[in-house]
Amino acid sequence: MPSSQTPNYQLSQWERSDKVQMEDFNADNAKIDAVLGTLAAQVSTKAEQSVLTTLTGKVAKLGNCQIYYFSYTGNGEADRSFTFPHKPLLIIGMSESYIFRAVQGAPHTMCRTNGFQGAYNCPTTWSGNTISWQYASSSEGPNANRSKFYAVALLDAGD
Repeated sequence: MPSSQTPNYQLSQWERSDKVQMEDFNADNAKIDAVLGTLAAQVSTKAEQSVLTTLTGKVAKLGNCQIYYFSYTGNGEADRSFTFPHKPLLIIGMSESYIFRAVQGAPHTMCRTNGFQGAYNCPTTWSGNTISWQYASSSEGPNANRSKFYAVALLDAGD
């Protein structure tokens, strides 16, 4: 049996004349384990909270845009609409032959240019998360029949 105990956790303290018992060691180990477990939980909670606070601050500084990629195959119709998960601010797309660009609120989309035959504007309607445009010809432009289009949109992630 120990002659004394430590002041904070009452761990065993022996003198040379004390009889050392296994029960004393086991009791001390149980006390140490309990304190270390409590400390580990507190440190983990504080660390997680610190990481969460840091990430929240960083995300807030990222701005209000989300990049959205999509592709579609033209169906040859003169009218075309797309609905996005958020309000589109800018849309840029192209196929093998055509390039189109649309900016939120503009009444027209630059809906067909291929770099050498000039550019054509399409009447455009913006409504919430949807853009619609009309192109005079169903055989060419941003909805040319069977043409594969690839596009990127910047979406307003703040809405």
